[in-house]
Amino acid sequence: MRALTRSLATSSLIAMLLCAAFLADLVRAEDAMGQNAPSAIEEKIERHKQRMEEGKESLSELSQRKRELYTGLARLKDRIEKLTSRLREQEKNLRAKRREEKELQTRNKKLMRRISREKQAIRNMIPRMWPLYLKNKELGPGDVAGLEHVRRNYAWLASVYRMVRERLASLNAEQSKLSSNLSRLRRVEQNISERLAEIEDSKDQLLEQKLAYMDRIQKVRKEQLAKREQLERVRETINNLRYRLKNSKKRNMAQLKGRLTWPARGEMVSSQGGESESSKGLVFSLEKGQKVRSVAWGKVVYNDKLRGFGRVVIILHSQDYYSLYAYLLASQVEMGQRIEKGETIGRAGFHPQLDGPGLYFELRQGQQPIDPRPWLAKRSDRG
Repeated sequence: MRALTRSLATSSLIAMLLCAAFLADLVRAEDAMGQNAPSAIEEKIERHKQRMEEGKESLSELSQRKRELYTGLARLKDRIEKLTSRLREQEKNLRAKRREEKELQTRNKKLMRRISREKQAIRNMIPRMWPLYLKNKELGPGDVAGLEHVRRNYAWLASVYRMVRERLASLNAEQSKLSSNLSRLRRVEQNISERLAEIEDSKDQLLEQKLAYMDRIQKVRKEQLAKREQLERVRETINNLRYRLKNSKKRNMAQLKGRLTWPARGEMVSSQGGESESSKGLVFSLEKGQKVRSVAWGKVVYNDKLRGFGRVVIILHSQDYYSLYAYLLASQVEMGQRIEKGETIGRAGFHPQLDGPGLYFELRQGQQPIDPRPWLAKRSDRG
């Protein structure tokens, strides 16, 4: 039994020395806890609220920019629709003018064929009229019957000739007018085609502007989404800070004396040291893999394996209080993790002094170990 006590005292001393070795880490943890003081948390809340207001203003500006872009885009769409309407109207006019040109060309072809026939008729009459004209010159006054016959034939042919020439002149005038109309129609078609090209160019430019507007709108949307996500993170941070502020004002480690949760459901084998010694840790005999719980809420400031001590977890509580758990088989927490009272932090592992599964537990204020027994709840309140 004395050997066991000496071994336990030795392990307690080693734990104390290890705690001294951890001092730098613990000091940093203390600084972190100092940042969790109510006044520090309130300052953080105010800073994040300021960020929230700035973020809201920025988001409002982005919304205004998006509204302006949508207004500009709506105007562009209206102009594009009007241009499209004008384009369709001009295309319709061009199709109508082309149909009219086709009809005029058809009429012109027919006129040209008629003119060609009339010219051919005149060419056919001339050979018939010339002999009659010569014969009329040759016949004398004595040949009255022959002369009258020749004159009648000549007069008839001359009348037909005049009629054909008049018809030819009329056809030529109509053809000239038709050619003039065709020329005018082609000029109109050319003007319409030029206007169509101008409208299409304007429409292409507007479509490019529309794409630019849509690209800018997309960028603003992305900025809005990123800003909303940022605001949501700030809002969550503020809520967390408020929760921490509320708990920091409520949670006072000194007020938990006599009400701490027991670190494990097991038999306390011994306590190490006395009032004059440096360690007042407790040793518990447990089953292998049995749950080990945090005696109070706090923050994990150490979680690693130590030679001869298995895995060790140290939790920082308020008012500079620490709790230490050694000989853990495994831990279920991470560095920096916040722990609630009674939360499982690991499983019991092999304790060499017990030659079986167990736990070494220690409570400290600052660097000084304190007797944890007055701090633990009555056995009936272990939970």
